[in-house]
This record gives sequence, C-alpha cells and structure tokens, in this order.
Amino acid sequence: MTKARLKRDVKQRYFRNTSNVSTIAFDRDLHETLDALPIQYSEWNVNEKFDFIVRSMKSLADTHMPVRKYTRREYKLKLKPWITQGIISSIKRRDYLFRVYKRSKLITDFETYKQFRNRLTHVKDLAKRKYYEEQFAQNSRNSKRTWMLINDIFGKTKPSCFPQRLKVDGRVYSSTKLIADALKHSFVTSAQTNFTPTGPSEATDTNIKKYLLPRQANSIFSSPTTPEEILTLINGLYSKKSCGHDDIPVRTLKLSKYLLAPLLSNVINESICEGVFPNNLKIAKVVPIFKSGNSEIPTNYRPISVLTYLSKIFEKVLYGRLNNYFTKNNLLTQQQYGFRNNHATSLAITDLYENLLHNLDNKLISCAVFLDLRKAFDSVNHSILLTKLEHYDVRGNALKITQSYLSIRKQYVQGGNIKSSLNSIISGVPQGSILGTLFFSIFINDLPNSNSMKSILFADDTVLVQSDNCCVSL
Repeated sequence: MTKARLKRDVKQRYFRNTSNVSTIAFDRDLHETLDALPIQYSEWNVNEKFDFIVRSMKSLADTHMPVRKYTRREYKLKLKPWITQGIISSIKRRDYLFRVYKRSKLITDFETYKQFRNRLTHVKDLAKRKYYEEQFAQNSRNSKRTWMLINDIFGKTKPSCFPQRLKVDGRVYSSTKLIADALKHSFVTSAQTNFTPTGPSEATDTNIKKYLLPRQANSIFSSPTTPEEILTLINGLYSKKSCGHDDIPVRTLKLSKYLLAPLLSNVINESICEGVFPNNLKIAKVVPIFKSGNSEIPTNYRPISVLTYLSKIFEKVLYGRLNNYFTKNNLLTQQQYGFRNNHATSLAITDLYENLLHNLDNKLISCAVFLDLRKAFDSVNHSILLTKLEHYDVRGNALKITQSYLSIRKQYVQGGNIKSSLNSIISGVPQGSILGTLFFSIFINDLPNSNSMKSILFADDTVLVQSDNCCVSL
C-alpha cells in the first residue's frame, strides 16, 4: 500500500470575491435583468426558462463578484479563520522587528523581537481557543459539525484533494486533464458494471414487488410551491458550500431572493405540472474524494456530486413533498436509521444491543452478519426504483418528474480548474444530492421483508441477526 500522493487545494487559489459587493449597483442590474423579461418568455418551455435564469444569475455574479486569485497570504489566512486583522498587523510588525535584528545583529533588537513574538504567539493561541469555543457553542446540537471541529483540532481533517498520479491499465498519468478523464471513466464504468438492465417482463415485475408493502389507498399529491417557500429555501442555503457547474455563488441568489422567488416558484410549478426536470439542473460537477488504500488506483476514490444551488432549491421542493408522503403513510421501514429525522447511529446500535441482550436472556445463540454495499448509490437501478415508486402510488406528474430527474443526467470530474468531458449516467443516484438519499432508502426499503432475520439498516450498512438455541440450525 503506497502512501497517498495528493495535490492539495493550495494549487487551486481562485475564488469569487463576494465580500465587497455594492448592493445598490447589484439591485439596479438585477431589476434591469428580471423586470425586463423577454417578450417571448411566456412561450418558452421550462428548459428555456431555467436557462434564462441561470444566464441572468451568472451574468450578475461575473459583474459584481468577479473571480480572482488568492494571494499566498490570503489562502493561508483562509485556512485559519481565527486570524483577525489586528493579528495580521501584529504579524507584519513581528516580521519587521525580525528584519531590524537581522540588519543590526544587536542583542537588544533580538530581545525586542523575541518579546513581541512571544506575546503574539500567546494572542494567536487565545484567538484560536476563543474561535473553537464559539464554534462548539454554535454547533452544540450538530454532531456532524462538532466532529468536523474535533478532527480539525487534531489535524485529522481530510483535505479536498486530487490525485497527483493515477495508474490505469498499466499506464501512469500525471496530467491533470488525463487524470480527470480517467476518474470520470472509472466512475461511469463502475456504475455500469453494477447496473443490471431490467426489462418490463411480468415475471421481473412480480419479483420486484414480492416484498413490498401493500398498495396505498391514496396517491401522492404534489401541492404547488409558493414564493414564500422558495424564499425560505434560499435563506436556508449554506453559504460555504461549493458552487455547481454554473459557478453561481449562493450570495447571488440571496441578494436576488425577493425578485427571484416568484420567478422560480412559477417555473418550478410549471415543471412539476409538465413532469419535466430541467436539463441544466441535471449536470453534476464531481469531486473525487480519496477513501483509503493506494491513492493511484481510481477505484479508491468516491465520486461526490456538487450540484447547483438552483438544483438544490428544486430538489428540496420535491423532497419535502415526497418525504412527507412516505412518512405520513408509514411507508419507510422502521429498521432504516439513516437519512431520517430523529434517527441516528446510536439508535441503530441500541436496537442491535437490545436484540442481542434479548436473545441472551432467552438462552439463544446469536449470529450477526455485517454487510456494506459496494458502490451502493451507483447501483440503484432506475427501472426498479420507478417500479417501486409506482407501487407506492407515486403516480402521474410526481412519477413523471422523478423519471425526468433520473434520466439524461450528466457529470464531469473537476481537478483545480481542469474539467473532464461530460459523460451520461444510466444508473445510480448522485451522492451529494438532496433526493439521492431518499431514493436510495426507497430502493432498499423492502430488504427487511426479504428474509426472516432481524435487519438493522443505516443507509447502505446492514446488520442481519439470526438467533437459535442450536448452533447447527444457525
């Protein structure tokens, strides 16, 4: 096993300057853009309307939040958010005192520099401690963020990284472009390898539905969205997430929200009524995340899809309605502890622990099998998923837009500022998407019904427990 050889993000020092935006000038250009819609706008289809919104937001971002390059000092400070402007001034003063000593070689100048350096080190330590104390206080109820802070303190945070070298079929690639294309091919090939085409035969359809719950008396009803809901979703977008392929930062949407919300709600409602998910929102920028093992092997990377903020808004509208339908009708198995509100790994462990104790109290022997699905999200067969959704009475426009969401999806791999070519996706759900986790849960929802063992699921991790009073029977 070779040591991971990775290019850190220090090579990628480009960012959008969103801190010094003139809100007056932005509002002026925003009104000029959205108030004066093209005459033929009402005749456009949903794809054309979304393309217009994307172009408008991109133009505003390029004008008022231009892309520029980090200086080396700016990038270092970005990695240390507790460094204030006062500390920066003190660092400059420390460096000046050191230069004075180097020129003079006087002991008094060295002592002056040393005392200032030590005081500055103490101030930086206090600032760092205060920063983390505030962060822990703000995220006291967010376990994910808390663990990220703990790993950050102990230096265990995995940097977002891109391989420096890659070995494919005996050939070694060192060009970023060739590496990006090789990873793209690996991700697509892996998904297609796990994909088994399913025909519409009656036998196959019967096998798929064999362990599903009975049909529901009521079908899903997709209520239209409102400008108020879109406004809430825009306000809830996390500002520090990466942009998608359109390179539109969240600040652009938040500055535009009062004019943008009515426009978006109308187009989203039109999309739902027509059962069409816009093609522009089905393009994913894929960031490879190193898992473990040899960093030069493509299969040791996990593809994480970075979707556009507009796509996230649309997906949250659909997710809210679909998840509410499955929750209200108790369609999701109680054995699934992942991707659900008020569920956690601790509850899954407690369930397993209590089951084992129960078997022990009844003098039963327990046997547990731990399963971890390989390329789980890439293995979701669209045809099977749609068949299961239809069985759960997700029909009409709701099923149609789901089919549209899954079809004609494309992705590319990006390393720094280098992009691979686009590739079509024929199976799987994008990791990093809003709907992907719910679709995966629905896809494996009938797993506990397919066997007589006790099943405990957390996302794609599964524990099967069988008990008996005889080892031979087990």
